[in-house]
Amino acid sequence: FPENHGNGFRDIIVLLEENNYVSKTISMIFWEGEQDGWRIFQRDFGTDQPSLIGTAGAASLMLREPLQPGQSVKFSIRLQGSQSTTISLLDEQHERRASFAFYGFRDSQQLLIRMNIEQDNMPMGAAPLATELYWTNIKISVTARQIWFYVNGELRGFRHLDKEVEGWHLQIDEVRSNYLQIKDFFVTKMDNENGA
Repeated sequence: FPENHGNGFRDIIVLLEENNYVSKTISMIFWEGEQDGWRIFQRDFGTDQPSLIGTAGAASLMLREPLQPGQSVKFSIRLQGSQSTTISLLDEQHERRASFAFYGFRDSQQLLIRMNIEQDNMPMGAAPLATELYWTNIKISVTARQIWFYVNGELRGFRHLDKEVEGWHLQIDEVRSNYLQIKDFFVTKMDNENGA
């Protein structure tokens, strides 16, 4: 580590974050908002990676790191319950520009997804689940005028925006499903291939 960094846990986390070496689910310091109802699990069924888990009624959390056009977020998700839980993209004024609703009905063996952008509500299809504990990989890429949405590496949604985005924030909205669990959460630069 560089000599000008202290030996404290927070300094090490900040350095690792700068180099994008750690998942944002390793610690709550990467998130802001009411944290009651949210926990970090170092290990859980079906994963040896740290995960962020919120139970029904857990308040919304926002990623502390502001994001810029040309960046992507990628993460793995699983949830269960009769209601959806939504992940939203907010602009610099914290106005919702897009949202992605995830439904994980018990015994359905699939994760259903809907995308809502500028008043348009569009089904994104389903991701098959081998078991209830199966993870689905999500990637969201944003440019100044476009949003790209991937499920398990497959492009499922693409949309031009009416109004340019100068900066954005990712927010996990209030948990309405029985639980929501996220792991392997990274912020990356957009790939050149396929625009995302």
